[in-house]
Amino acid sequence: MTSAPAPARSLSAFQRWWRGLAAALGIALIVHGSLLGNDDQFPFAPMSMFAFRTDPNGNIDAHYLEADTDAGTRIKVPMSRNGAGMGRAELEGQLLKIIADPALLQNIADTQRRLQPGLPHYTHVYVMRDRTVLRDGAKDHTVTEQLADWAVR
Repeated sequence: MTSAPAPARSLSAFQRWWRGLAAALGIALIVHGSLLGNDDQFPFAPMSMFAFRTDPNGNIDAHYLEADTDAGTRIKVPMSRNGAGMGRAELEGQLLKIIADPALLQNIADTQRRLQPGLPHYTHVYVMRDRTVLRDGAKDHTVTEQLADWAVR
């Protein structure tokens, strides 16, 4: 035989107050992030990344940076505040400005030298795009393009 479940207990006034405060704080953070936030404030950031539908016969673009180093290697630049000094969303937000004025990529090299002095320094920075072409919602092929480049000074 199974025993009857224990009767439900009511929350105390303090427990109700604490839960209400936590809920209000969570709602305030979501509203603030949605109105004034940026992607760095995830999960309290704007959810615009989920607001758009991808055409099943369209393209998906992924932008990133590559760099030649003074060690003679070509690397994919880590897109973080500790790597490039900016995140991928920031790169995509500034993409048209960077393509119009590739000298802005000098800041990436300067930031890398300041944040990672022990690593090989960038000598040339490239803005790259991988365009994945979809057919009936599945990957058909990917095309890689160089959109801009800058010889570091």
